[in-house]
Amino acid sequence: DPLKMMSNAGNFQAALKAAYPEMSDDDLNKKFENTARSRDLAKRVYLEQIATTKGNFEMPLGTVAGINLMKVSNGDYEKYEKFETEIFQPMHQKEVDAGIRGNWGLLRYILPVGSDVYATHITVDMYKDYNQLFNGGATDGPAMSKDQIRKIQEGLDSRDLKFKYMATLIRTTKTIQHAFKTITHHCCDHKCHQPYCLGTLLAFSRSLSNIRR
Repeated sequence: DPLKMMSNAGNFQAALKAAYPEMSDDDLNKKFENTARSRDLAKRVYLEQIATTKGNFEMPLGTVAGINLMKVSNGDYEKYEKFETEIFQPMHQKEVDAGIRGNWGLLRYILPVGSDVYATHITVDMYKDYNQLFNGGATDGPAMSKDQIRKIQEGLDSRDLKFKYMATLIRTTKTIQHAFKTITHHCCDHKCHQPYCLGTLLAFSRSLSNIRR
């Protein structure tokens, strides 16, 4: 619901008191102020999920996610999203079904927008651990036809892979399902001939706005 999302729906103060019922209002305010001073909220991104693979991936501790930031010109949105959903999503689904991938998803920026925005789309690759990531990436798939290779290259040319984050799930709670710690990142330009560098790391089944680094 975009209206709820943009209006910060939910009673945060009630949630805070429910989490720390024995703490006074003054102590709660001090704790919250200390938390705010401990970090810099550098950027907030609102996203719409466009596509995701099907499956029952539960995201165990140790889950590895590759977060790929893509920049697409406004005129190429439809072309790029069609490329991801018609070419790569079926390939990723086969990997999920074969047990060599956890999940994949495609998300589009709602906000911020504008020519200076760093990215317009995000793809996320998910694996239950690094063992699945590297072993899956080493598995040879069926040979591709020249037409398939041409379509893949056209799709790759429709976007610029600006940045890749690698993250590992280090803890969960009942309300925070994505407590990811960024451990490394990888850069690539749009000339890369692989679908994604580091052996595709695919997607959240939930909104990336729930990530806590």
